[in-house]
Amino acid sequence: MGKRILLAVVLCGPLAACSPGETTAVPGVGPFRRALPEIELGVRLADLRARRPGLGMAGDGTYREEVEDLDVEYGFWPKEPERPPPLGARLMAIEVREEVYDTLRLRAQWLAAVSSASKALAREPDCSLLHGGRTRMRRASFGGKIRFTVTAEVWITEDGQDFGAFLITRAQHADHDSPRDAGLESQALDCDTSGGGYIHTDTVIRAERL
Repeated sequence: MGKRILLAVVLCGPLAACSPGETTAVPGVGPFRRALPEIELGVRLADLRARRPGLGMAGDGTYREEVEDLDVEYGFWPKEPERPPPLGARLMAIEVREEVYDTLRLRAQWLAAVSSASKALAREPDCSLLHGGRTRMRRASFGGKIRFTVTAEVWITEDGQDFGAFLITRAQHADHDSPRDAGLESQALDCDTSGGGYIHTDTVIRAERL
């Protein structure tokens, strides 16, 4: 009997993920309003797959799909290494990634997205600069039951001759753990900072600062 109770705690731990019908609407901000209206955290994987047949498993408890020009990733819990999450797993995080081909434009889009999110959510963000290896991120984080973040990400290839630039919007339950930022150093940043470090696609790549 004790083992059965322990198993129930493990499977239903954070956020009471096994509680039926507990869902929370993702704020209609940015790409969520445009491409993913009425998306909800807490929905079961089985239900989401029925509504969105384009989902494809990506590993580590995640599924992906392309919506318009966006790469969307769905994170579920509970999950097991090297195995798909069970059909009863709940959607704990959703991330929308949009590729931007000019880092100056990325900076402008990030500032606009942060301003829009701040107005829609009626609160100010905390901002940070994350960096490690060849990756630099400028992130605005909005706290609450659902943690909402807007990130400008730039990464550079090993030979320094190419780069990727992305505007990333993410919503997740506040106590959902994501290993995505593991190994990155973080420092506080003024959200209104207009500092440089962004690059044109037609210049020699310099991205020591984002």
